Amino acid sequence: MKTSASTSNNNPSSSNTPPVPGTTSPTPPSPKPQAQPMADASATTTNTGAPSAYYRIDPLQGGNWPQWKRRVIAVLRERGLLDYVTGTGYVVRPKATDEDNPDDEEKKKLAEWDRKDGQARTQLELSIGDSEM
Repeated sequence: MKTSASTSNNNPSSSNTPPVPGTTSPTPPSPKPQAQPMADASATTTNTGAPSAYYRIDPLQGGNWPQWKRRVIAVLRERGLLDYVTGTGYVVRPKATDEDNPDDEEKKKLAEWDRKDGQARTQLELSIGDSEM
């Protein structure tokens, strides 16, 4: 029996023979990832990248105002949207010098403000329960 490193054990037909030290054997397939149990939804935030579900928190309903407020503030702060909701910082929609004909820079600022304001509104709307709307 040959035991040199030149012996190939990568041949599927020779799967009955144990691998020779110093040679490589076929890599077994990776096991499928196991689903992890989901934590309590009230303590879970998930950033999925989808506009309708950036973070999942328990919706605002009668008795959870303090917890909901804390989590929503954290999410908005993380996403850079808190100023659009709280009235602090730069939250006023910019105005073009000529409202009928904004220049390219003004158009860019207006579009960015509209986009972020819309994201903040969406985050709030999707975190309020139907009974509170």
